[in-house]
Amino acid sequence: MPRPAWNRALQGLSPTWFTVVMGTGIVAVVGARLTLPGVRVLSISFGVLAAVLLGLLLVGSALRWRLHPRTSADEVADPGTRPLAGAPPVALLTVSSVVGALAPTWTPVQSVLWTVGTVVGVLTALAVPMSLLGERDERVNPTWLLGVAPLLVSASTGATLVARAPAGEPRLVLLGLLAALAGAGTVLGLVLTVLVVGQSHRSGGLHGDAEPPVWVVLGTLAQAAVAALLLGAQAAGPLEPGLAASVRGASLLVAVALWGSGAFVLVVVVGLTVRELRSGLGFGLSWWSFTFPLGSAVLATVVLGSDVGSSTLRIAAEALFGVQLLVWFGVAGATVRGVARGELLPRD
Repeated sequence: MPRPAWNRALQGLSPTWFTVVMGTGIVAVVGARLTLPGVRVLSISFGVLAAVLLGLLLVGSALRWRLHPRTSADEVADPGTRPLAGAPPVALLTVSSVVGALAPTWTPVQSVLWTVGTVVGVLTALAVPMSLLGERDERVNPTWLLGVAPLLVSASTGATLVARAPAGEPRLVLLGLLAALAGAGTVLGLVLTVLVVGQSHRSGGLHGDAEPPVWVVLGTLAQAAVAALLLGAQAAGPLEPGLAASVRGASLLVAVALWGSGAFVLVVVVGLTVRELRSGLGFGLSWWSFTFPLGSAVLATVVLGSDVGSSTLRIAAEALFGVQLLVWFGVAGATVRGVARGELLPRD
């Protein structure tokens, strides 16, 4: 007896689908920080969509492990797909950030999403890179960065929780924890980026489906910059004034360096993507790798511009936000068509 269509579709519901939540939620997070007309309504719409998609994917993933345990386990065992385990915790953290930006009174919901995403993300960041480095003949590729991305996203999304934590020791401990996550994520991200660049040089570059994930390098730098800025801004509460001022100044310098590096990487990855598109790069779920890193770069520009009071950065962020929306609608439209045609989720 043939299986129902929904059961067959579940088999193709890999962790890659959580990048859809990431790319959608980051639009809401960025829009919440902009003052453009109508952007608030747009942000709420994208935030609700991201939350709904997250709920559906969590339920679908649970059913997939129940009904297709071998397929799910094979993805964990396969070095090529193992780094995608970083996508679900980042999706949880992204929706946590959406809740904090659009519904600040829903602190319990934000805290639960952040806590679960952080715990799972830390486990992923510890397990994935070490296990992959232990694989014989396994080459480093940009998707490895997705395994450590939860550390940086957790640090940046958890910054708003510092001011809401009880004053005194709890607030100081939380700030220290977030700083540790940001530091570990930045170091791991930079190390893996160097390895990716070296491997790419030795293998003659990244082509075809291997090219879109290179945007995760941009996302790593941008999220590190956002984490530095937001945590530096929260230092005034738990720390004494002199130390807080020093921490904020140092955080700003680090963020500017990371933002500048990210701007350079953005130019490089855009050039690589244009080259591959001209060569006939076909659509796949890997195209969602364009959305979240680009959104992170826009968010870093918005936060940095706000911190230094730069109207130039504000205008640049607004222009990049327009590009971000165009990219999202293009990738989302292609995804809907792919699902309708049975190309992204199996029918048979």
